Order: sequence, then C-alpha cells, then structure tokens
Amino acid sequence: LELLWTTIKRYRKFLFFGTWSGLLNVISVQLPTFILGGYFSKIIVGHYSLGHRLVSLPMTMLGSSIAQVFYPTAAKEYNETGNLSKVVDNTFKRLVQIGIFPMVALGLLGKLIFGVVFGESWTEAGVYAQIFSGYLLFRFVSSPLSALFGILQRQGTLLAWNIGFVFCRLLGLLLGARTGKPWMALALYSAASVVFYALLMVWILRNSNVSLRLELKVLLKYLVSSFLL
Repeated sequence: LELLWTTIKRYRKFLFFGTWSGLLNVISVQLPTFILGGYFSKIIVGHYSLGHRLVSLPMTMLGSSIAQVFYPTAAKEYNETGNLSKVVDNTFKRLVQIGIFPMVALGLLGKLIFGVVFGESWTEAGVYAQIFSGYLLFRFVSSPLSALFGILQRQGTLLAWNIGFVFCRLLGLLLGARTGKPWMALALYSAASVVFYALLMVWILRNSNVSLRLELKVLLKYLVSSFLL
C-alpha cells in the first residue's frame, strides 16, 4: 500500500494534468462543428466534416503509430543518457518527410481532388480541406513529439498550452463566423492552430537541444521539393 501511494504521488501529474489536457484537446477538435452549426447551415457543417475527417483520420492514425514507437524509445534514451537530441532530430525529419508532400498537394489541389472523387457538389469540402491542410501538417509533426512533456515531467506546461490553444481557436472561429463567411472562420481557426503548433514544436526542439535553424532548413527543403513535385 505504501509503494502504491508513493507511485501515485510521483506520477500524479499524469493523472491531473493529462486528464485536463486530453479533455481540452477533444473540445478544440469539436469546436468547428459547434460554431459552424450555430452560425451556418447543416450543409456547411457537412462539407467541413467530410473534408476534415477524410484528411485527418489517416494522418492521425499514422501519427499515433509513430508516437507509440517514439515514446518508449525517447524515454529509454533520456533515462540512459539524458540526451534527447538525436531521437527527436531523427523523428522530426521523418515526420516532415512523410507528411509534407500530401499536405502541400492537398493545399494546392484540394478542390480539384474532392470534385473528381466525390462530384462537383462536394468541391466546397475540398476548399475547406485546402484551408486546414497547413495546420494538419503542423499537428502531424508535433503531436508524436509532444510525448516529451511526459518524459520531461512538464505536463503543467502542456496544460497551459492547451488552454491558450482552445481559447485562440474559439476566438478565431467566432471572429470569422461573424463575417458571415464559413471559409473565413476556418481560415482563422487554422491560422491559430498553425501558430500554436509552431510554438509547441519550438518548445520541444529547444528542450531537446535540437537546433531550430537546422530543423527549419529541413522543413523548407522538403516544402520547396513538394511544391516542385
């Protein structure tokens, strides 16, 4: 019993901060559905739901698989050497390599792709997919790496980030919705998401002793290559 209580005290941050962070994350994902539903028609909500689901689902599944491998590898490396730079650097580069081309292609050709696959009546969903393709790329790269907050025992920092994240996403949606243009609401929502995911990646790279300049060069390199392709 004493050992159990000691373990609970040691890892109480996972329970308290992790629960609230998870809840806020779920809320932030559902915000567009509620806000768009309150300001616009069900057709708009349907277009958003189709576009977001088809794009985010495979990216989320792939990102979760990578995270399941990254977390124990990074935890072992940190416990043995105290150095996370190598494993974070390698994982960051692989995530960029995997995710950047499909998101760039979606950002440029989303409307055309959805029109060909689902018909002309669903081209609006393709436009919405184009709008949030950038934020989905940043989420795909940063989400598996966010396991470092647990490894470094910084769950409180992640909770603070989630609070700001939800607030700015909600603010962007509301400001955009008040213009009467659903694409504006989604654009501001996506812009807020890009900014916060970029801040998340900066924190992760800095606290892993990984060069921000070198990783930015990697990102730009593959971004240019994807545009050329």
